[in-house]
Amino acid sequence: MAKDKPKKWNWDLFDGSKTREQVQNTERATNNEPPQKSDNEKINEIIARITPLIEQVNTLYNQYKTGIEKKPPNERRSLLDDLINQIQNMPKPTPNSRFQAQSLLSKYITYKDRWDRMMKEIEQGGATQRGRR
Repeated sequence: MAKDKPKKWNWDLFDGSKTREQVQNTERATNNEPPQKSDNEKINEIIARITPLIEQVNTLYNQYKTGIEKKPPNERRSLLDDLINQIQNMPKPTPNSRFQAQSLLSKYITYKDRWDRMMKEIEQGGATQRGRR
């Protein structure tokens, strides 16, 4: 198995006014590679995906409780859980991103407790579902 050779720097792109990341992004652009996103951009992208997903999962749980949906939204919830775990483990470089992530996490925990309580009631037969008596 051949070892990968370390990549040589393109020192022509480095003039002292750019950071290492900016130089690497410029190198990627010249090699037709997509530039890497910063941690802040990644967090904002994940938050933008999580926010509507929480509402969607909540709506699906309510529809399941009333009997409109036949199955609980397990797939959507596992996707949401994965995104929440991902954002929890990411570095948060700015106070704004820490605040947004913490606010979203608090909202998720509140809904998660509600969904778990709802499922427990349905399993114990305490909550009646229309069309499933």
